[in-house]
Amino acid sequence: MNDENYWKDRYKDFWDEAAKKEENVKKFIEKKCDCECEYVGLGAGTTQYLSGSAKSQGFKKGGSDLHVKGTNISIEVTGPNTDGVGEDAALWIRPDKVQNAIADSKNDHWVVHVLKKNAHMRTIHMNKDFKKAYREFEIITPTIRYSEEKYVEIPADSEFVDEIDTLINTIKKALAK
Repeated sequence: MNDENYWKDRYKDFWDEAAKKEENVKKFIEKKCDCECEYVGLGAGTTQYLSGSAKSQGFKKGGSDLHVKGTNISIEVTGPNTDGVGEDAALWIRPDKVQNAIADSKNDHWVVHVLKKNAHMRTIHMNKDFKKAYREFEIITPTIRYSEEKYVEIPADSEFVDEIDTLINTIKKALAK
């Protein structure tokens, strides 16, 4: 697909919701860890329309949304835009987000997956074990709002899916160093 704005245009009605989700995760981490997080990804924390590719805007494709200041921890905030997804459903992550984490060896990449229906937060630590196992996960192509999308499907009971406390504890340890 050559239209660099296709997905932005498809999801523009959800930008406000996505920005609130990112802000809620940011505030939660800052409060729990007594730290500061900064927005680092293309469009993270805003509903401003940024036309063009991530690269054309000075960002990396698949870059994380948040960075915990004083650490090398990067966080991608994601989750469904529907109330119909529960805690037993698989977690879907865009492949470019995983590929960005694999290509970046200097940062410690995490995903925070937030359910819309109850704001339940889970994490996936995209560490070396996850990166080795990545190819074992199924790539799915569901049709959402009349468009075919692509995700890495991580079963909810995967050893890589954990509660948000795991990330909180990791941040506290990193800040204590």
